[in-house]
Amino acid sequence: MFKYTVFFDMDKTLLTKNSGPLYFKYLLKTGQIKFKEYTKLLYMPIFYYLRIYELEDITSKLSNDFVGESKKKVYDRTDKWFKEYGINFIRKSMILEVEKHRERGAKLILLSASPENVCHPVFKYFNLHEKICTRLIYEEDRFIGVEETSCYGEEKVRRVKEYMDKNHVDLEKAFFYSDSISDLPFLKIVGNPICVSPDKKLKKYSEKNSWDIIEI
Repeated sequence: MFKYTVFFDMDKTLLTKNSGPLYFKYLLKTGQIKFKEYTKLLYMPIFYYLRIYELEDITSKLSNDFVGESKKKVYDRTDKWFKEYGINFIRKSMILEVEKHRERGAKLILLSASPENVCHPVFKYFNLHEKICTRLIYEEDRFIGVEETSCYGEEKVRRVKEYMDKNHVDLEKAFFYSDSISDLPFLKIVGNPICVSPDKKLKKYSEKNSWDIIEI
């Protein structure tokens, strides 16, 4: 029986960088995508910032090249990415945080907007108990796309609340570690918000509200 629940964001929290760019940089280095395709990916954050694309549009475009692959191949690729490249971007201080809560009897959950195949090797590395993330869609064991609504912002809150209601989790006792202002909707309602090397907006908000901050 777990004593309380801890949620961990992945990009720039458990990892020091965003997993998406790391993953596609790895695919470029290993010859799995061409430089022309890679350069197109570099503009995606700008398009998102300008609201030319929604997050779901970007995720869909990034996954198009892998439609038709088996589920095993999809996961094998991201497992290999993590072992050969992604593991170098683990935030060391978060290893201590995860183990601290494990020793205290917490249930440890990965909570991320990233696709579940990219989350999976990080989830395994930290030996967490469950993960809530953007789901992939398969048909007869073949990848056909990413779900329409990403696990992001208010949708992340909705899924967490659904999970907490189902599993009778006490929100006041729960922790949430995140770096981004995009996670403010959940940080504001969880009992113990922890900001990890927060972006400028989140840092300003966290200092104003006397939230704990981990800078390393």
